[in-house]
Amino acid sequence: MRIAASNKKGFTLIELLVVIAIIALLMSIIMPALRKVKEQAKIAVCLSNTKQLTTVWILYADENDSKLVSAYYWTPPIMHPGTTNLLPLDKQLDDLERGPLFQYLGDSKGIYRCPTQKRELARSYNISHAMNPDRGPAGGGLDPLDWAGESPDIPLVTKLANIKNTNGRLVFVDEFHVTWGPWTIWYSKESWWNQPPVQHNEGTVFSFADGHSERWKWHDDRTMELGLLSFEDYSASYGYGNAPSPDNEDLHKVQRAYWGKMGYTR
Repeated sequence: MRIAASNKKGFTLIELLVVIAIIALLMSIIMPALRKVKEQAKIAVCLSNTKQLTTVWILYADENDSKLVSAYYWTPPIMHPGTTNLLPLDKQLDDLERGPLFQYLGDSKGIYRCPTQKRELARSYNISHAMNPDRGPAGGGLDPLDWAGESPDIPLVTKLANIKNTNGRLVFVDEFHVTWGPWTIWYSKESWWNQPPVQHNEGTVFSFADGHSERWKWHDDRTMELGLLSFEDYSASYGYGNAPSPDNEDLHKVQRAYWGKMGYTR
């Protein structure tokens, strides 16, 4: 009895290599698109978080005779006093409940954190220094930044009713390198104070006093260079309030939205 020969034919080495090359080509096309979709999803979450925080920031003012929550004490610090050493994550999360806005948010602690933030940080947002940096009697009262030689005429806002052009005034900043107090930028000179945040496709997310949020993309290479430094390198090179950037359109745009105007001629 003779067994019939099989007609099945396997792949040759060349055919396998061609298939692998095609798969690799498809992956090279698909992966950037998937990364873009993933990043867009993170931006959407960050926009939603800052919008919700601003909504309760407005609600707090409505229930307190228009007075804004303190930009220093809207949440407790996430660092040990007088240092840049982070508190344990569990402690940071517990402390969120002590902030005056938490009562309006229920148990939604994830709202305080951008999905791009490092895992050891429970919070990535801060409030603009222009929006009521009142540290109370024990902390010296209203902070006019005079300890840094800032203009005595700096236009701080303490009441929501006093904000003109609410759709153009910054409130929350997706700061990323979260610092002790409010996120700050100079009013009276052409310089960054705190480090410009860089994430979300070369930009960051801001919210505004009317309740909406936007992602701003940076356009000046110097903004990107400063923002991509580590917190330690930025602090060592520029300290606080000493990162000049003349003719920087990013800086000018943020200063106008932050203070309502710039405190120098440009």
